[in-house]
Amino acid sequence: MAATAAVRSEQFLEVFDAETGRIDARAVADELAVPVSDLARAIGKGAAAVRKTPDAPALQDALAPIVDVLQRLAALFQSNMSTVRIWLNAPNRGLGGEQPMRYLLSGRVKVLDDLVGALEEGFTS
Repeated sequence: MAATAAVRSEQFLEVFDAETGRIDARAVADELAVPVSDLARAIGKGAAAVRKTPDAPALQDALAPIVDVLQRLAALFQSNMSTVRIWLNAPNRGLGGEQPMRYLLSGRVKVLDDLVGALEEGFTS
């Protein structure tokens, strides 16, 4: 993949490759402020393969739910990604005191999807 700048999505996440229009795993890792290797593990892929082709078609289905949660959190926090990262790294009562980031990086994105849905409905955590 040629080195290209990521473009912003509707919620101002810079996670899409400008050339291919696909989600770029490196850009997702950057938004999360985590190593690519951690994100690769979370989506069940090898770090070397993710680094080599971060926007590979084979990664898209695994990355899409993560990006969806991030976009929804960005909308909840008025596109303030610093606040999103703080929320992801802070202990959360809705998760028994665990950090949402731990759920994300252990591949349990569905739990976060449900929690974010509750936040969107007006419940607090």
